[in-house]
Amino acid sequence: MSVSPPPTRPATILRPALPPAVVPAELLLRLQKYRDLARVPPAIRQAAEEVAAEASRLIAPQAVLWRGPVTAVDPDGEVTLEKLPNSSATDPATDWPAKPWYSHEVTLTNGNVVSSAVIDHPANPPSLWHGARGVSFLNPCISAPAEVKMPPGKPLTLLYVAVALDGKFPAGWLDAVADGWRAR
Repeated sequence: MSVSPPPTRPATILRPALPPAVVPAELLLRLQKYRDLARVPPAIRQAAEEVAAEASRLIAPQAVLWRGPVTAVDPDGEVTLEKLPNSSATDPATDWPAKPWYSHEVTLTNGNVVSSAVIDHPANPPSLWHGARGVSFLNPCISAPAEVKMPPGKPLTLLYVAVALDGKFPAGWLDAVADGWRAR
């Protein structure tokens, strides 16, 4: 069976305008156990409004999206279509096997490369990965190859590191970061 690569499209970088985040002063006051906001002393209310304004400024959301030809990479090298297919949301058999990390490299129209990676942690239950090259989408998914046991009353905590770089990751760098992360 022959698999053709997905059609290439020009690379683009989008910086969508996101609505500003707002931390309401009332939330801060309620977190400080003020049930009746009408009875909050004026000095406390003023302090809460100042803290809320500063918190809103600090958490201004930003997003950068890029589209372009994508190269998927794992610790063994380039992940070609012959090696692993594009994952399909409706076909778990197309998910990728567990690896210490997967990364994407996107080549922009000016020839520059941007890279991103997600690094797994050994404390996580074994899981498959969803890798869809056409949308630069890469994530571990809780589509586990085996049963994941969760003790009653205990949360399921998953540990990952996400990294991005303006350029290609240097050879061996992701392995070193993964080894350090996995040793914690």
